[in-house]
Amino acid sequence: MIRPGVKNRCSRCRVTKLLCFCDKIESFDTLTKVTVIMHVSERKLTTNTANWLNLTLSNSIICIRGQKKERLDVSKCLDDHYTPLYLFPDDDAVPLDDSFKEKHKGPFNLIVPDGHWKQASKVKLREKRLHNIMTVKIVGTQSSNYQLRKAPYPGALCTYEAVMYALRELESEELFLKMNSMFETMVGQILQARSGALLGDKFLK
Repeated sequence: MIRPGVKNRCSRCRVTKLLCFCDKIESFDTLTKVTVIMHVSERKLTTNTANWLNLTLSNSIICIRGQKKERLDVSKCLDDHYTPLYLFPDDDAVPLDDSFKEKHKGPFNLIVPDGHWKQASKVKLREKRLHNIMTVKIVGTQSSNYQLRKAPYPGALCTYEAVMYALRELESEELFLKMNSMFETMVGQILQARSGALLGDKFLK
């Protein structure tokens, strides 16, 4: 099967232009600010869900780490107007449950490492500015609908899904359902692009 090159991809959603889903993307406002710390190797990948997250949430930013010529200053990625929370399933992470917002004052800045599992697991350890920030994790075993990469372990969630479940607790069920619907659309478009099921003869099996 012949796949489209970079030149044939939409620069925004990064899927082939014939299956571009930009017109289906809805931007949601949140009280929670989401800061993604992305490894540079993920920046241009079609399957990187942090890019989708940034398109979906108006109150979100992406900070790039791992560049050879420019070291990331994490302090510039944080916002002092928010209570910072580091989202990662460490053993000592605090569960994001129904009582979390009763015990901790918001609004929150959800800081999320992004990359493959090994890259993401090292972010907080390597960045001193993050050492004293509370780590939080999703409660229970969630079912992932991400079909574009192999999961590092059973029950693992991609970046978009992890934030989606976190915002379910920090924001609302309504936001969760809207984000989940968007996610299903995005995954579906990528799978369709991979299958070569396009109009015309742009893909050849």
